[in-house]
Amino acid sequence: MASRSLSRFRDRLIFGLLRVASVVGRRLPLPLGRAIGRQLGAAAWLVVRRERRKALRTVAIAFTDLPERQPARVIPALFLRLVAPL
Repeated sequence: MASRSLSRFRDRLIFGLLRVASVVGRRLPLPLGRAIGRQLGAAAWLVVRRERRKALRTVAIAFTDLPERQPARVIPALFLRLVAPL
């Protein structure tokens, strides 16, 4: 029960932070916003270990023809680009 409420709290916190980041990001010049977005993506790559593992598994399943180490090179770039538009 406690883990469900903790998960719900975490999800709401992340959602709220993303909304605030979106509002702030709209007021920044585009190059600055992109630079900040890339930095946030790099931080996300380092912080969210579970999502990183999930992304690596998903890419490995979806693209079976990729060499074994290729998903490990592709996923960090996706994390960097994921947050940039926000």
